[in-house]
Amino acid sequence: MLSALDAGLQDRSASRGGHAGTLFANLAERPADDDDAAAIPAMLVELPPKLQAQIDRDWRDDTRELTLIRLNARLGRPAAHARAIALAGDRDSPASLRVAAIRLLGEVGQPECVEGLLELLSSEPSTEIQHASLDALATFDDPRIGDALLQSYAYAEPANRGYLADVLLARKPWARQFLAAIDRSEFPAEQVAVEQLRVVAIHDDAELDALVKKHWGRVQGGTPEERLAEMRRINNDLRAGTGDAAAGKLLFVQHCGTCHRLYGEGNQIGPELTHANRKHTDELLHEIIDPSAVVRREYLSYVAQTNEGRVLTGLVVEQSLGSVTLLDAKNQRTIVPRDRIEALTESPTSLMPENILSPLKPQELRDLFAYLQSDVDN
Repeated sequence: MLSALDAGLQDRSASRGGHAGTLFANLAERPADDDDAAAIPAMLVELPPKLQAQIDRDWRDDTRELTLIRLNARLGRPAAHARAIALAGDRDSPASLRVAAIRLLGEVGQPECVEGLLELLSSEPSTEIQHASLDALATFDDPRIGDALLQSYAYAEPANRGYLADVLLARKPWARQFLAAIDRSEFPAEQVAVEQLRVVAIHDDAELDALVKKHWGRVQGGTPEERLAEMRRINNDLRAGTGDAAAGKLLFVQHCGTCHRLYGEGNQIGPELTHANRKHTDELLHEIIDPSAVVRREYLSYVAQTNEGRVLTGLVVEQSLGSVTLLDAKNQRTIVPRDRIEALTESPTSLMPENILSPLKPQELRDLFAYLQSDVDN
């Protein structure tokens, strides 16, 4: 019953504002008094007395029951926010519990949670916790975040830089800071993948567009003639020798498996490939080099622009009266409350990047295609 109520409240708007503390430690330790209760706005919902009593009976300040914490947080109860904050910063708790608490703060946390989330980002060694903190921070419109993310980017591991770049580019002010830093040669432009820059055009800012053009050239796809030339070049490489399907499987996992599944390997953001027509090389090349030419309806990508200035792209995988869930090309789900969505439009481009084959050497191309066109798993 509580799970159903929690799901129902998720579909209602939760306003941010009020007082929720500063650092995680301070906030988690402070008791929830009457002033706190008045400061954090509750959801506009009246619960039946029996249900209210049930929730009160189940609550403990040291609870680790996620459903109960989420439910009380969505009801605007300070004790639940404090408990989520305590769990988020508790390194003795399981990572899955901490990630869930951090995501809850991104959904219904108060602006004062930002400092604690930034502290987690800078001090937490776990990549999983860092990524969850970034996802939560991305929901807050706070100028401190852009500064902090740029500092993190300067010393981030290569695996984390792409994640940081996505968050920075999703908001116009942060994108301006990031691209300006690249323009000052503080960071190499080649660290940012071209497909990550598509979101910049949605900001509709001439200064940002000029910086992108200066350092990366044309971000949009090539002309039909250029795509045809690319197909011919790759075809020549494929014909120049034979490929190793076993080596190709590793390349598939690295470059394709994030979105596609083949012989049970990979994800299903894009079409399943096991039973697809993979033997026709020209057709396969066309779909890879020009992925936006034909996109099946179930794989149409959408662009969500929020009233806070954030831009997100992905497949719409869930919808309710109160929210839209987007699944991006990195297999990350983001729940966006409908009252924060300023515009939700169909994207003119596929989630699949156009230059996915560019980093591959000729032998790697042959290996990949040997696996893609194989009859059995290797």
